[in-house]
Amino acid sequence: MSDSTAQTRVLSGKKTALITGASRGIGRAIALELGKMGANVCINYLSNETAAKEVVELLKHEYGTQTIAIAADVSKGAEVERLFSGDATDIRASADLSKQCRDYPRLIFCCV
Repeated sequence: MSDSTAQTRVLSGKKTALITGASRGIGRAIALELGKMGANVCINYLSNETAAKEVVELLKHEYGTQTIAIAADVSKGAEVERLFSGDATDIRASADLSKQCRDYPRLIFCCV
């Protein structure tokens, strides 16, 4: 890893980002930037699973980011609770990242 790459990965091993609306637009751009900086990234989406999975694959392949996509409507309290509880099927596939999403001091939360 070059010095410039190491400098841009300042969040590596330190932060997990949960970004709502991360499958498209500004949320996607934020997810990619935080992944580039080394943060683990939880991609939250409402309905566009294909776009969310594209962001996940891009983060994994371009930056080696630990990332998952989680479907949840953040306007509904029960789904927000599920988002943080680790009960969602898509979260169980990545238990370590799910645990980090519940570790609030390490969490970067971005609602777009």
